[in-house]
Amino acid sequence: MFTTNQNPLAAGDIVNALEAALYRGKIGRRRFFQLALAVGASLSAVQAMAQEGGDAAITQLYNAQNLQQS
Repeated sequence: MFTTNQNPLAAGDIVNALEAALYRGKIGRRRFFQLALAVGASLSAVQAMAQEGGDAAITQLYNAQNLQQS
């Protein structure tokens, strides 16, 4: 799926697309980790992105519930 001779900017675009897919629920956390690491992202960066996605999902759920109650 990914080549080892990728342009770093192209790899960054792939990681951004993976992050967006994770946030939208298109891919799971485990698959996100697998693909982001395969592209060359560091483990600490992948963990931080996954944590941010979880935090954003919780915030969106909270805000959606508050809007429904109004």
